[in-house]
Amino acid sequence: MVRRFLRAALEASHYSVLEAANDREGLELAGRQNIGAIVLDCMGTQAAGLRTLKKLRSNPGTHAIPVIAMSGLGQYGYDLPLWANACLVKPFRPSQLIRKIQGLPLPIQQMLLPDPKPAPELQAALL
Repeated sequence: MVRRFLRAALEASHYSVLEAANDREGLELAGRQNIGAIVLDCMGTQAAGLRTLKKLRSNPGTHAIPVIAMSGLGQYGYDLPLWANACLVKPFRPSQLIRKIQGLPLPIQQMLLPDPKPAPELQAALL
């Protein structure tokens, strides 16, 4: 539900959105598609989100893709800002995500928005 709402907000702002079912699929998409930015959810399984972010940064084909990392209040690790271009703490408004995207250094036309993993406090969480 949250992911669908963010997708609608991004598309209303003229961004093309791709979705991945999991981190592995997201890494594959990022490596073979022309991705302008990635929205990565680190809530709940921040270690997995941080591992995914480090994999993106260590791959020559994906290291320069801007990443906006999202995390829940209190789950914001000190490592996250070192690897991500921007961070958002949940809950946030879609307009805050749009402002983060607009603040990225490169023109962004296509977003990678991975499929959700279940989270107890949300019906859907962005990866």
